[in-house]
Amino acid sequence: MPRRQLPPRLPLILALAWLALDPTPRAAEAQGLSVNPGSPLEVGLVQRLFIGPNFTNAFAGSLLPVSWHDEQWTRFSFPYGLEPLSRGDSTGTEGTLFGGGRALAGGRFRHADRVGGGALFEATGHYLRGTDWPFVDPVEKRLRESSAFLPARDDRLERWGAGMRYDRRPDDPDGWVFEGGLDRLRGNQLTELGAAHAGSWTRWHGQARYRRGRLSADALVRGRGAGEAVFYRTGRAIEDRSLFFAGRIGHSIRLGGRHQLLYGADVRNTRPVTDGTVTGVYEDADEILVAGGYLNSSTRISDRLHLAGALQLERHSRVGGLTVSPAASLILQPARGHSFFATAARSAFMPSADQLLLDVRAGRMTAGVLIYDLMARGVPDGGFTFNDRCPGGYRDLCMRSPLAPGERLPADPSVLWNTLVEIAAASDPMALRPLRPFFRDPEPGELLPRLLLFNQKEWAAGRPPFLGEEVLGRPVGIDPVDPLEPSIVNSLSLHYRIEVEGRGRISAAIGRSSVDNFIGPLRVETPTVFFEPESTRAFIEKRVEPMVRQGIVFPALRDLLIHDLTNLVLELPVGTIMPDQVTTPGLLLTYRNYGRVDLSTAGLSAEVSLTPALSLEGTHAHISEQCFDFVEDAATDCSDLEDISLNLPKTKSSFSIRYEGAESGYSAEARIRRQRGFYANAGVYAGDVEGYTVLDAQVGLPVPGLPRVSAALIGTNLLDDRHQEFIGAPEIGRLLVASLTYAFR
Repeated sequence: MPRRQLPPRLPLILALAWLALDPTPRAAEAQGLSVNPGSPLEVGLVQRLFIGPNFTNAFAGSLLPVSWHDEQWTRFSFPYGLEPLSRGDSTGTEGTLFGGGRALAGGRFRHADRVGGGALFEATGHYLRGTDWPFVDPVEKRLRESSAFLPARDDRLERWGAGMRYDRRPDDPDGWVFEGGLDRLRGNQLTELGAAHAGSWTRWHGQARYRRGRLSADALVRGRGAGEAVFYRTGRAIEDRSLFFAGRIGHSIRLGGRHQLLYGADVRNTRPVTDGTVTGVYEDADEILVAGGYLNSSTRISDRLHLAGALQLERHSRVGGLTVSPAASLILQPARGHSFFATAARSAFMPSADQLLLDVRAGRMTAGVLIYDLMARGVPDGGFTFNDRCPGGYRDLCMRSPLAPGERLPADPSVLWNTLVEIAAASDPMALRPLRPFFRDPEPGELLPRLLLFNQKEWAAGRPPFLGEEVLGRPVGIDPVDPLEPSIVNSLSLHYRIEVEGRGRISAAIGRSSVDNFIGPLRVETPTVFFEPESTRAFIEKRVEPMVRQGIVFPALRDLLIHDLTNLVLELPVGTIMPDQVTTPGLLLTYRNYGRVDLSTAGLSAEVSLTPALSLEGTHAHISEQCFDFVEDAATDCSDLEDISLNLPKTKSSFSIRYEGAESGYSAEARIRRQRGFYANAGVYAGDVEGYTVLDAQVGLPVPGLPRVSAALIGTNLLDDRHQEFIGAPEIGRLLVASLTYAFR
């Protein structure tokens, strides 16, 4: 079946990385540029959320490892101004203590020294505790009211970690470098299935790098431990001992004086170990292996003109075929300090581990005696199909129902009508059991089916969650989910940069991209079977008439009884049309590939040095649209069931003024960040994020009489513009922090 086709306009932006030439890492590698995954969204005191290239999957990696590079998940971080500074290969020992609002207190240290043979050894550590910003999730609150087993929110926060690095030859690019680290968090974590509480969420990694002449090799292992973690919405524990391995080897050669080639191979292996709490039915066959090779080239056409190219080949153990990602860049330097880049690239983004292996209950929807689990599940190798046939059902389709566990039934609610009558009679034997004979045994075709789709946004808001054709603008049907394929990004970008030594720089960029096989966010793909209104009312009228004639129902109550019974029956979700691969009733949330979409980007940034100590910096980024509406001629505010949100604002700007007194030891910075609101739709979260303007500032100063001691005062959101940066995250208010740093040597 052909994939759904999206309209040809859907911009893709990476927040402040909009200034980059291209949103694809391989194209950036081809032109020697790095890609920033975007400025993070603050979703807690130490939690940050990055919107990366797969922008609809905002929580990529929140439950399973995702890539060689830093994981694009809800990362552990530090409040503004408390981030450890990079000291490079410098030696020395220093420690910092800090404390402030939200009961924040902690410290960090760094020690680096030259050891035997001139090698560099560096050790770092940190500790932080406090109280996170409070948040009341309306879904959690509603579910908690109906279940005494769901945990209450715990906003206590504690984080500690340590790291080390050993560089065998820090003054020589050749040699070995080893590094590793451990980070542990007690606090709340956002995931695409709702918030989770981590009693001791642990991450660790080890990495080795080797360089010798033109030969290079890298090896990485990364592990995770969920500790005592639990989902707030379901109360289910999370087990996680997942491992991620990666290796890369490369070699470069020069051809004459103008050409250089870099070629090599890499491999990545993801091994989820969750005891079924995250990967469920996939637990015993959930390993992912990606292997490939790459070739990068650089050609100096003249002193001012360079040509760069890249080619990457990859094969994924769960995605068919060989993916090819070529890129080419033209780099022109017309004058000193002026650089022009033009880049064309085709890059393949593989489905994430979440999109392939996820299998978690994301919540529970209750309608009287009918209980349905919200089942978030990755797409299996063969996709989700609806080939099973049950004659007599809607289009001969089959349904699953909690009223008949384990049975495959025709997608026709009338097959369970007698069961519903018996349940009603048993609920009030004195009043309802005598009425049972009047309502049993409907004639074939007397009660017709109606299909509705579950809407996560309406459910989260506590409103009736099922929508039909009158809202969606199209009939509710069945659409098989094909096996996921890589998203292919074809891009063209232009970037001009002017830099004047000692005075500043200005940079402008525009880009245009198209994405084929775009992977959408988690969506409910299984229609729910209800009774059709007209046939249901006619059936109830027909069955009530004998009761009126026999004096069981007063004539004056006839219309009221018909009205109430009809409305009651129409609200019953009798069953769900489940794919062949799922044998239990539920509301299945999963992913799918879409057709082709076109993307556009633009941005401007500038930095000006007024004096050697005083500088100004500003950035501005703009996108033409914020969302895509699948239903033609429908509202374009991203609030409909079929909308796809970019999860990013239309415009985002910042301005800062910075003072650095190298000799005096005084420093100061003030920055303003402003962004417009946007509609967020990722995982189980959907809703409006309002725009905000935030003023941050920090001051650093020496302590008189103590030359080794420096102090800092830091304030974020000084105007206390309380705002939420993503749905499901708490409101961020003013935070004031003070710190003292002592340099031992």
